[in-house]
Amino acid sequence: MKMTALNGKEGVNICTEGEIEYQFQLNSTLGFCQEFKCVAKLYENSIWKIEKLGDINLQMDFIQVIKESEENNTIDDSVEIQNPLTNKQRFILTIKFRFPKIGLYKLEIVGRSLERNEELDFIAIYTVYVNVVHDWVVFFPKVEDIGWGPNPYLDKCGLEAISHKNGEIRCIVDQDLELKFRILPESKTTNITLRYKLREIITNYDNLELDKEEASKCEKVGEFRPMKNGIILVKLHIDRLSEMVLNISATLNKTDKGHVINYRIVAEKDPQQLLADFRGKLIEQLSENIKGTAIVQLVQILNTARASGLHRDIQVKDVFKTACTRYVHVKRYRECINKIARITGNDVAIIRAMHNPDDKLVRIIRTALVVLGEDRHKLDKWEHMQPLITLLEPNNLYRRIKKFNIVEAGNKRINMAKTILEDGDLKPIELVKLNQEAAAFGHWLQAVFEINELNP
Repeated sequence: MKMTALNGKEGVNICTEGEIEYQFQLNSTLGFCQEFKCVAKLYENSIWKIEKLGDINLQMDFIQVIKESEENNTIDDSVEIQNPLTNKQRFILTIKFRFPKIGLYKLEIVGRSLERNEELDFIAIYTVYVNVVHDWVVFFPKVEDIGWGPNPYLDKCGLEAISHKNGEIRCIVDQDLELKFRILPESKTTNITLRYKLREIITNYDNLELDKEEASKCEKVGEFRPMKNGIILVKLHIDRLSEMVLNISATLNKTDKGHVINYRIVAEKDPQQLLADFRGKLIEQLSENIKGTAIVQLVQILNTARASGLHRDIQVKDVFKTACTRYVHVKRYRECINKIARITGNDVAIIRAMHNPDDKLVRIIRTALVVLGEDRHKLDKWEHMQPLITLLEPNNLYRRIKKFNIVEAGNKRINMAKTILEDGDLKPIELVKLNQEAAAFGHWLQAVFEINELNP
């Protein structure tokens, strides 16, 4: 069988989602008159064993052949196709495979022509290493021989699917799904009724048996007749996020012809609603992380906003800009704490042992202690501050600064502490000249005041 691989040109693949998909262009005019199968073998105990599911109503593969028209051409132009066919003759084979567990698999894809009565022949063999299988994986249900989507049997019944040409339909939950069929001009009868059965696929991992009431919720039935223009409109309301199978049967002149077409339906959330939900959550996280001095989560949410492109969104950009400003100040705040961490016990002892320290140094130490929660009225003398200048527990100054929470401290305490200082007390050059260790405390205080001004 002559065909061209549109993807999966490597013989060895790594699967990180529990599902893999291969596509081929069938270089044949046989079109739908071909049969394809996929056999999975799992490598266990040094031998290849055919992998099977315990549920006989489910299968691991989803195989469909679709005819691709010119206006619906999704093939990558970079793919070189030998002996290209016209658009009317272009058939695409899609094989999706879902793996039941992690392991090393061999996928053997075989096919044959039904018209020529050929034996099944190998098309491709892939070695797939599966390192992730999600616990919510849903396997594909087995269907009638007609497969998925439009098929020759539908034509024989005098019907044409005009709205959905593929076997898989993706739709929006809580909205109506409309499928349109047309009675062909050469049809022997216009007395056609379509009946449908829509049932939810139950995951292979679900061992619960549904009672009759619950089972009825997972299955819907209905009947539709042609309109005056020969169009049959099948209208379904999709009310839940799920994967479903839609079986449509036809009755011609009161004679039941059975299944004429099957669809696999995947109901998803509205992309616009998903975007709105994501935007709302992003704004909430940004607003929450512009408080306090935690930097890891702030960086993560800023990166998320940039990666999604929503940092330019009119509803997001202001809070994003505020968060970026917050990041700059918090980063500086953390750097100040790291400088304090490098102060040794000997350095602290030197400050504590001072008898007549510079008045500016006294105000800086007093301000730092008030910010940390000490009563300013009990710190009116240097002798009252000296016992608190220590790296010993329980008054370890570094640990108190490291655990300090600006939000819990509140504007009132921080602004009150700020009044202790005079203009010029926190000038970096003067602080360094005064005392290297005092400068570290001064820089930390300056960062505290700046962040406090940003607090909402």
